[in-house]
Amino acid sequence: MFANTETRLSRGCALTVVAAAALFAAGLASAPSAPAAVMVVHSAKSGELGGGRLTLGGVGGRVTYAISGGRSGTLSVRRLHSRMFLARRPAIGTLHVAGHRGGDEPTFRLSKPRYNAARRTVSYRARPLANKPLPGSAARAAGFRAPRSFGAASLSIVPHPTVASGDNGGNDCEADIQNIGGFQAAELDLVSSGQWDTDTWGQSPPSSIDINRDADVESDGGLARGCSFTTTWSRNVGGTTPVANITIEVTWPWTQLPSSTCTIDNPQPQALQCRRNDSGGMIVWEIESTSPRGQSGPSG
Repeated sequence: MFANTETRLSRGCALTVVAAAALFAAGLASAPSAPAAVMVVHSAKSGELGGGRLTLGGVGGRVTYAISGGRSGTLSVRRLHSRMFLARRPAIGTLHVAGHRGGDEPTFRLSKPRYNAARRTVSYRARPLANKPLPGSAARAAGFRAPRSFGAASLSIVPHPTVASGDNGGNDCEADIQNIGGFQAAELDLVSSGQWDTDTWGQSPPSSIDINRDADVESDGGLARGCSFTTTWSRNVGGTTPVANITIEVTWPWTQLPSSTCTIDNPQPQALQCRRNDSGGMIVWEIESTSPRGQSGPSG
């Protein structure tokens, strides 16, 4: 998705992608309540903390990012703000000031981002975590002067846990497909599968699902993107019973809720039905032939 920026850093950025990746663990360690898969890093020449906002100066138009799976690159500031700062979903930011001893960096809840490309400034509403202000000694050691201004620094940002938490920094579409045995039990054979072109398979659909077995299918959205996949399965009992095709779709657009459908093109001859029975936060589809009243069949 960002193939043209995977290895290119913005001009004037003092941090390399390697440095951003090194900061990833430290950023998560200081923000245990936000286990997102992505961390982004601003690099600034100066900054100021006051009036409830954290302002960085001398920033570029792009930030570096690192994903817990190992991928890294750059992302525009505008896209960062529009895609990862959502209403009532604050991010967590850790401020690293040049010359400040590591291990006790101030950490904030960040919201309401602003970016001024002409002035090369970016700012966030910043609330100290646990209402713990900077101690005076730490402020002096970090080079703070009234009104809490500072020099070269970086700000590592971990998005809200509900944002960019998938394996690739986007949404992950997942469903457990269960082939329930019973009346007219039969194997499910994969006919076709597809996904958005910004997705990658976390768990690709198998060629078949045996009777009384299940398959976990997962399509992972790209950085700051939604996801979607579709699978179609055929079910042939044999003999004169017509083949039925079952199509299962899962879609999770960015900033919206996930949805899923299961449709059968020829359900009646096999008394076939899709039954949704979610478990543990996962979408679960049970595919089963229900026995007509007074009739029994093999259990498979």
